[in-house]
Amino acid sequence: MLLVCTVGTTVPEGVLKLQITRSRPRNDWLWVPQLAPSGELFEKYRRWYKAGEWPARARWEEYRARFLEEMEAPQARQWIKAIVEKLLQGKDVAISCFCRDERYCHRSLVAGLISDRFFEKGGDAERLGWAGYTLRHNGR
Repeated sequence: MLLVCTVGTTVPEGVLKLQITRSRPRNDWLWVPQLAPSGELFEKYRRWYKAGEWPARARWEEYRARFLEEMEAPQARQWIKAIVEKLLQGKDVAISCFCRDERYCHRSLVAGLISDRFFEKGGDAERLGWAGYTLRHNGR
């Protein structure tokens, strides 16, 4: 099962816990900065947020497009592949970051990439256990 949550969420024992943020976790979660936005993109987001321009649709679309480009990097693709392999083996995986609103957060985009790859590899919705959307079915 894929769990998509906020940092600080309690997850069941045995779940592979991945924090996909720019900053190191202060808990027992594995830090995966390869699935976080670049420093440049994160700073753009911070400027938009401070200016009250977040989550304006145009800003989100710009952020989304740029982030998905960043996820084409080999290290990001390797992490997505590794997560999908764990899910296909029946392992539970949680991804987390600090954003409160998942709709405008990179973790929802990462979850969409994982879902797309999972279904491409023959995984089924019951095993994925995540009721979210895939990027392919969400305008990608």
